[in-house]
Amino acid sequence: MSTPAAGQPVRSLYPHVVLRRLPADAPAKIACLTVDFECDYGARTGQFRLARHEDELQALRSFLRRERIPLSLFVVTEMLDKWSAAAPLARLLGDDWHSHSHTHRPACPDLKAEIAASREGFRRHFGRGPAGYRAPMGLLRPEHVPLLAEAGFSFSASIFPSLRPGTYNHLGQSLLPLRYENGLIELPFGVVRGLRVPVAISYFKLLGPGPGRWLLKLLGVPRVLVVNFHLHDVVVDEESLAQLTGGVRAVYGIRKHGGRAVLEALVRHLRAEGYTFLTMTELYDLCANATGDAGA
Repeated sequence: MSTPAAGQPVRSLYPHVVLRRLPADAPAKIACLTVDFECDYGARTGQFRLARHEDELQALRSFLRRERIPLSLFVVTEMLDKWSAAAPLARLLGDDWHSHSHTHRPACPDLKAEIAASREGFRRHFGRGPAGYRAPMGLLRPEHVPLLAEAGFSFSASIFPSLRPGTYNHLGQSLLPLRYENGLIELPFGVVRGLRVPVAISYFKLLGPGPGRWLLKLLGVPRVLVVNFHLHDVVVDEESLAQLTGGVRAVYGIRKHGGRAVLEALVRHLRAEGYTFLTMTELYDLCANATGDAGA
């Protein structure tokens, strides 16, 4: 199956059911906090200097433990072999671990080999295969759904039900979890209703604290919400930031030291709104027993 053109709606590619009814014992509102564990600023630097910011990373872990917020990591497995600090840091920060591809290359020419390498690299460092997979940049290709199921993955956490011009158009996508026809479950990123702004620290840093709070209060978010961030959203390494090109560096420089405060405010807002925080594995377990309606 060919790769979709940029901006093609995913709903036309994958037959699925929308999982509207979770088991009766599921919390009324569920939030999962996830981090894409990857190189500094994605693949833009080829470095992992953030690992040297031990005090800030430990403070992040301490905050999450105090607030009783489990953290699910999606790990770029190539990093585990390349940097000796990567695996210990992933274990320190996380409560739940999954794959975020092997090389973090969205246009990887051999997707089957990429998925296999990510699974093997994960098993080598964590002693088991990963249950979940997150495609780089939210770019779930048509081949992913059968290949992930064949490789033994239980769920994908890849799709932004939003719009990124020139990259994807998922505005027709349900905000709730899905089950594809081959049994693979999709746990999509959370977005603000209506405007479909991703509930991700990178976006909320750009918006600023006032507009972010306004969006959450006025428009609201789904009852099942997957929140996302990167380590570079909450910790700044000036050397890696300086490697970025002008326009990209300018964007990442906006409120560059404000990510941790944005994360803490978001977590506390969701808790005040009655959300129960679960790991992605726990959410998958609930969705595996859910029922739903046919999707477009």
